[in-house]
Amino acid sequence: MFKGRMASFFFVLACLLKLAFVLNVFEDEYCILKCEEAQKTNTSKFTWYKCYSNVTVNISKFMNRRLIINRDPLEFWPLLSNDSGKYFCTLQDPKYGEKNLSVKMNTWNDCNDSSSVNYLKKNQGASAIIKLPNEYNSSNHSIVWYKNCECYAENVSEISFNSVNHSDASLYTNAITRRDNGQYYNVSTTTKLKVEGKKESVRPKIHGVEKVETREVELGQNLNITCESTVGNPDSASFYWIKTAKNKEGNLGDIFNDCSDQVINTTCITKQMNEKNITCTHLHLININMDDIYYQYKCKLDSPYGGDEKTFVLKLKEKNRDISKRVFATSIIASVTCSVIIVFLVILCIMFRIQIVLLYRGITRLDETIGDGKEYDAYLSFEGLSSPEAEERDFAFQTLAPILENCFGFKLCIFERDGVPGEALVDDMHSLLEKSRRLIIVLSKNYTSGKAMYELESGLHKAMVERKIKVILIEFTPLNEISVLPESLQLLKMRNRVKWEEDRSRPLNSKFWKKIQYLMPAKPVKSNSNFQKLKRMQS
Repeated sequence: MFKGRMASFFFVLACLLKLAFVLNVFEDEYCILKCEEAQKTNTSKFTWYKCYSNVTVNISKFMNRRLIINRDPLEFWPLLSNDSGKYFCTLQDPKYGEKNLSVKMNTWNDCNDSSSVNYLKKNQGASAIIKLPNEYNSSNHSIVWYKNCECYAENVSEISFNSVNHSDASLYTNAITRRDNGQYYNVSTTTKLKVEGKKESVRPKIHGVEKVETREVELGQNLNITCESTVGNPDSASFYWIKTAKNKEGNLGDIFNDCSDQVINTTCITKQMNEKNITCTHLHLININMDDIYYQYKCKLDSPYGGDEKTFVLKLKEKNRDISKRVFATSIIASVTCSVIIVFLVILCIMFRIQIVLLYRGITRLDETIGDGKEYDAYLSFEGLSSPEAEERDFAFQTLAPILENCFGFKLCIFERDGVPGEALVDDMHSLLEKSRRLIIVLSKNYTSGKAMYELESGLHKAMVERKIKVILIEFTPLNEISVLPESLQLLKMRNRVKWEEDRSRPLNSKFWKKIQYLMPAKPVKSNSNFQKLKRMQS
């Protein structure tokens, strides 16, 4: 009875005391309170109390899924705003531990809330460790550390510094996420690291990579030149300008003070950017003349920790000169002349393309037949079933074939001469066409037999559909004199047609033979001595 009254007395007394320790937390987070001051044993039973207006209430009787007592710790899953207050834990004796819990509304907008910050002071160069609270240092949660509200580290229980610098001074917040009963709860604590001691002094430098900078100017214009530098103490640094002749390196020259005269003056100001002191000086050149171009201007910075300098050189802009009428007229005439020459050369190339191609083949000895797997250069198709005295037959056997084979070195395939006796007509003809690079059709009035028409249709199919052979059409009889002309033959391009013009086409250097050579595969000419004599006689 006496012990119970004494315990109640101590509880009321503690509630009336103004305690220094206040735990600032946010609603919707989870929280763990430990009875650190109580003497604990494995069989200890804890009772938690909360003070309400000078009255203590045993909250151990109101446990639920949100408010849990697990032997020692009192756990909130999660915190609510009415959880604020003073909490005490007791064992079977009157000894107790006190926690003052202050629950604040969580806006998630201000990560630098100074009311819930723990402070850690260290001297520059000392080691420092920022740890998680012991209540939350377990393995079943994820951790994200923030430095000034920016992500700094993940899933580490502490942040350590071997030697802290002033750049390490900042707010470090740990956000702990833990899962309980299928839901995720957060808790966060913030520690402000303060680093004391004198900051290291760094030699100031003028901004910019190049130490010599060229500025293009025009006579009579005004020019402003700016020098900037980051300095620790702007009062200890001084900027000034030196004017020296370009050809007198090392000469001290004239030193410009602020507003020294009306022609050249300087201004110097100090501003702060990103917590750094930026000192800058401006050189104003008014109504630039040739004397100003003759000099160079040095911006010099002096401080107790060293100095720096940068040189500015002035250069006159090159003016765009107007083109004289004579130069303009000459340019127009040259352009027109070049255009006419180019058009003339294009016309010549079109008109004499056959001669140019044949000349190129003769010089380079080009051979397109190597490695194509073909046996004949051309398959010669003509009406061969008419009388032996027929003109087209005589032209094919006596003129066309001998000249192409013996004079120009081409190998022709003539069915009547090269066909295999006893073979099927269609199979043998198809095989010979497969072995040929070109199909030469001698078109005449008598070109109507079944064999000739099959050669024509097979060759045109390979040429236009299969793209395996090229067709050369020799108009032995003009097309306008042939009453019935296959439609497929009319689709042949004009450039693949050659017209036989009797006596005009007989000489070996005529247009007829040159175009035949042009349409045939390129290969070196191999002619025998008899036809060499014939060429000399015709020439």
